[in-house]
Amino acid sequence: MDKSSFKRIYETKYGWIGRIGGKEYETFYFITVSQGIVSKEIAFRLTKLDVEKIITSNGDSSVVGSILEKLISGYAGYIDVE
Repeated sequence: MDKSSFKRIYETKYGWIGRIGGKEYETFYFITVSQGIVSKEIAFRLTKLDVEKIITSNGDSSVVGSILEKLISGYAGYIDVE
């Protein structure tokens, strides 16, 4: 995935939400820094409902954490930051 492909729609202190595609076929991702041995940005695919929950909560850490916990084993991939 190329970071420039995402339209940044919301930012939290934990990462940011990016959108790919148009209104009919839009896909959302939460992009954050991996806490693994190698520090890279990784993307987690979100549902529109997840995005709405994060934005409505104003990026509350418990809401973001709860959503990402469900997705932690299924991240979308590493982001090309160059």
